[in-house]
Amino acid sequence: MIDPVFSVQQIDSENALMPKDNYLSGTAIHLVFDYEPKYEEVLPLYIYSDYANFRIDIVYRGKDSEIKEVAQI
Repeated sequence: MIDPVFSVQQIDSENALMPKDNYLSGTAIHLVFDYEPKYEEVLPLYIYSDYANFRIDIVYRGKDSEIKEVAQI
């Protein structure tokens, strides 16, 4: 991916959250949002790039969070 854009919720929605910091290196992505999710909250992470767009549903459980679903959009 070249210069991907990340958001929680769709980027064109009113409640979209953009990361205040991000780091991308190979397959590692580190994002920092100005938001504290609730335990078990499902976070729809969107990744937009010139080549493909993805939605990744993440179930927040602190350090034990897990990916629920990945879909190309």
